[in-house]
Amino acid sequence: MICPNCLEEYKFIKFELHPESPEPRAIFSCECDRPTILRVRDSLNLEMLQEEQKDQLRIFKLMALRSALDRERRPLPLPSQALPVRVRNLERYLSEISLKEFGPAKLARTSGISPPTKK
Repeated sequence: MICPNCLEEYKFIKFELHPESPEPRAIFSCECDRPTILRVRDSLNLEMLQEEQKDQLRIFKLMALRSALDRERRPLPLPSQALPVRVRNLERYLSEISLKEFGPAKLARTSGISPPTKK
Protein backbone atom coordinates (compact mmCIF):
# COMPACT_ATOMS: atom_id res chain seq x y z
CA MET A 1 0.00 0.00 0.00
CA ILE A 2 1.23 3.50 -0.77
CA CYS A 3 1.09 6.49 1.56
CA PRO A 4 -1.16 9.23 0.12
CA ASN A 5 1.07 12.03 1.50
CA CYS A 6 4.56 11.05 0.39
CA LEU A 7 3.64 8.46 -2.27
CA GLU A 8 6.07 5.94 -0.80
CA GLU A 9 5.20 2.35 0.02
CA TYR A 10 4.65 1.50 3.68
CA LYS A 11 7.36 -0.59 5.32
CA PHE A 12 6.55 -2.89 8.22
CA ILE A 13 8.32 -2.01 11.51
CA LYS A 14 6.87 -4.15 14.30
CA PHE A 15 3.83 -5.48 16.13
CA GLU A 16 2.73 -4.18 19.52
CA LEU A 17 -0.23 -4.64 21.84
CA HIS A 18 -2.80 -1.93 22.27
CA PRO A 19 -2.40 -0.56 25.84
CA GLU A 20 -6.10 -0.86 26.71
CA SER A 21 -7.06 -4.05 24.89
CA PRO A 22 -5.26 -7.26 23.98
CA GLU A 23 -5.63 -6.51 20.28
CA PRO A 24 -2.30 -6.41 18.42
CA ARG A 25 -1.42 -3.48 16.17
CA ALA A 26 0.94 -3.31 13.22
CA ILE A 27 3.23 -0.32 12.86
CA PHE A 28 4.35 0.80 9.43
CA SER A 29 6.62 3.61 8.33
CA CYS A 30 7.00 5.69 5.20
CA GLU A 31 8.78 8.93 4.35
CA CYS A 32 6.34 10.93 6.51
CA ASP A 33 7.33 11.93 10.04
CA ARG A 34 4.77 9.81 11.89
CA PRO A 35 4.50 6.01 11.82
CA THR A 36 1.19 4.55 10.67
CA ILE A 37 -0.51 2.30 13.23
CA LEU A 38 -3.17 -0.11 12.03
CA ARG A 39 -5.12 -2.88 13.66
CA VAL A 40 -3.81 -6.24 12.51
CA ARG A 41 -7.22 -7.07 11.05
CA ASP A 42 -7.04 -3.97 8.86
CA SER A 43 -3.51 -4.64 7.71
CA LEU A 44 -4.49 -8.22 6.82
CA ASN A 45 -7.56 -6.99 4.91
CA LEU A 46 -5.41 -4.47 3.01
CA GLU A 47 -2.85 -7.23 2.33
CA MET A 48 -0.02 -5.17 3.77
CA LEU A 49 1.63 -8.12 5.55
CA GLN A 50 3.81 -10.61 3.75
CA GLU A 51 4.12 -14.28 4.71
CA GLU A 52 7.12 -13.57 6.95
CA GLN A 53 5.19 -10.92 8.89
CA LYS A 54 2.21 -13.28 9.20
CA ASP A 55 4.51 -15.82 10.86
CA GLN A 56 5.83 -13.09 13.15
CA LEU A 57 2.24 -12.16 13.99
CA ARG A 58 1.40 -15.73 14.95
CA ILE A 59 4.44 -15.88 17.25
CA PHE A 60 3.66 -12.42 18.66
CA LYS A 61 0.09 -13.48 19.52
CA LEU A 62 1.35 -16.62 21.27
CA MET A 63 3.90 -14.61 23.27
CA ALA A 64 1.25 -12.02 24.23
CA LEU A 65 -1.08 -14.79 25.40
CA ARG A 66 1.75 -16.39 27.38
CA SER A 67 2.65 -13.12 29.12
CA ALA A 68 -1.02 -12.43 29.92
CA LEU A 69 -1.36 -15.88 31.48
CA ASP A 70 1.85 -15.40 33.46
CA ARG A 71 0.63 -12.04 34.80
CA GLU A 72 -2.68 -13.61 35.79
CA ARG A 73 -1.05 -16.56 37.57
CA ARG A 74 1.69 -14.62 39.32
CA PRO A 75 0.60 -11.76 41.56
CA LEU A 76 2.57 -8.56 41.53
CA PRO A 77 5.44 -8.56 44.02
CA LEU A 78 5.11 -6.49 47.17
CA PRO A 79 7.62 -3.70 47.59
CA SER A 80 10.07 -4.39 50.41
CA GLN A 81 8.76 -1.40 52.39
CA ALA A 82 5.15 -2.66 52.30
CA LEU A 83 5.81 -6.04 53.89
CA PRO A 84 6.73 -4.82 57.43
CA VAL A 85 3.75 -2.47 57.40
CA ARG A 86 1.41 -5.31 56.46
CA VAL A 87 2.90 -7.52 59.17
CA ARG A 88 2.44 -4.81 61.82
CA ASN A 89 -1.14 -4.20 60.71
CA LEU A 90 -1.88 -7.91 60.77
CA GLU A 91 -0.36 -8.33 64.25
CA ARG A 92 -2.36 -5.38 65.57
CA TYR A 93 -5.56 -6.70 63.98
CA LEU A 94 -5.04 -10.17 65.42
CA SER A 95 -4.35 -8.80 68.90
CA GLU A 96 -7.48 -6.62 68.80
CA ILE A 97 -9.65 -9.49 67.60
CA SER A 98 -8.25 -11.90 70.18
CA LEU A 99 -8.84 -9.39 72.98
CA LYS A 100 -12.41 -8.74 71.84
CA GLU A 101 -13.23 -12.39 71.32
CA PHE A 102 -11.54 -13.96 74.31
CA GLY A 103 -11.10 -11.07 76.70
CA PRO A 104 -7.94 -10.58 78.80
CA ALA A 105 -8.81 -13.16 81.44
CA LYS A 106 -9.81 -15.93 79.01
CA LEU A 107 -6.76 -15.21 76.84
CA ALA A 108 -4.48 -15.46 79.87
CA ARG A 109 -5.94 -18.85 80.87
CA THR A 110 -5.54 -20.36 77.40
CA SER A 111 -2.09 -18.98 76.65
CA GLY A 112 -0.47 -19.19 80.07
CA ILE A 113 0.17 -15.43 80.13
CA SER A 114 -0.97 -13.38 83.06
CA PRO A 115 -3.67 -10.79 82.24
CA PRO A 116 -2.60 -7.16 82.11
CA THR A 117 -3.06 -5.28 85.37
CA LYS A 118 -4.17 -1.70 85.64
CA LYS A 119 -1.75 0.60 87.41
